[in-house]
Amino acid sequence: MATDTLEFLFLGMVAVVVAAMLGGALAGRARTVGASLRACAVLAVVSAAGAYGLAHASGPQGAASYAPLLACAALLFTLVIAFCASLMARRLHARR
Repeated sequence: MATDTLEFLFLGMVAVVVAAMLGGALAGRARTVGASLRACAVLAVVSAAGAYGLAHASGPQGAASYAPLLACAALLFTLVIAFCASLMARRLHARR
């Protein structure tokens, strides 16, 4: 893969992590734990769809052949990070 493609992948995963942290923190404000976790799951599915679409749109020279793998990685990263951020936000909010 070209250097530009690797930079694209790196910046894409940074964006996924930041979106997961912010989305998880916002989801932590929900009334119940179940609602928070459902919001995180929806965020993860949207993140995976976005990663797949962007990777697929990069063309044959880019990361298009890795689109399913990148979508799975984005889904799992977002699930784990958003769930943790959501639970931390709930705990911090409960202390106040």
